[in-house]
Amino acid sequence: CPTLIASAIVDEVHPLRTMTLTDRQFLTGAKDGTPVVIAGELRLPPRRGADLDAELALSFDDAVTGTTIPLSVDLGSSVRTRHVRIPAGVRDGQRIRIRGQGGAGSSGADDGDLYVRVLVDPHPLFGRDGDDLTITAPIAFPVVALGGEATVPTFSGTPVTIRIPEGTRGGSAGDRHGRGA
Repeated sequence: CPTLIASAIVDEVHPLRTMTLTDRQFLTGAKDGTPVVIAGELRLPPRRGADLDAELALSFDDAVTGTTIPLSVDLGSSVRTRHVRIPAGVRDGQRIRIRGQGGAGSSGADDGDLYVRVLVDPHPLFGRDGDDLTITAPIAFPVVALGGEATVPTFSGTPVTIRIPEGTRGGSAGDRHGRGA
């Protein structure tokens, strides 16, 4: 942790007042975040690192299945690459908190957190409705009018057969439990 000599910080903390190392008000102010003198040197109290925000564009497939992806974070004076674990089923616009991956803390304090806002690219075939995956599939009129079965693609690539009740209206939804995000 960096140590500062008293004269280097006094003007920065209290520019309108001249302080000396024997000034009791200055030396006892550690609880309110002001510097303290230890062994004749002025030290700053521990300060938690800054929280950082980042955005991450993610494919629909990665959002549904989850992934670990490298993310470059600008820390002002440097750029660091963090490996961010994206949980399966993340939604567009969702904010993910990664503890301790933000700005560095000072004087032994904890690092800040990194908040990643996920932007999910649309899929050409599938959509999302909460945790449900949706698809618009063409079904022949006789199957819709008289009832029957239709085969539809799934996200995993294995088609499934769904039962279409007699008299189903266009735009109706059929469920296949356990196949969502």
